Amino acid sequence: MNALLASGGYSWTTIPVHERSAYLASLECANLDHDIVPFTEFIAKHMLNVPLSRGLQSDE
Repeated sequence: MNALLASGGYSWTTIPVHERSAYLASLECANLDHDIVPFTEFIAKHMLNVPLSRGLQSDE
């Protein structure tokens, strides 16, 4: 996941230990049920306020 985020210019995202179960449940839902919405929402929640890497910012 972090390799994809980094290739898109985003910072790596760390999932807090106390949210590991929710992360794994959302990942399992994406894998088994082919429903990526819970996983996408989970990751997006953790990416809020994470700036783009310097090379991709629009003001440069």
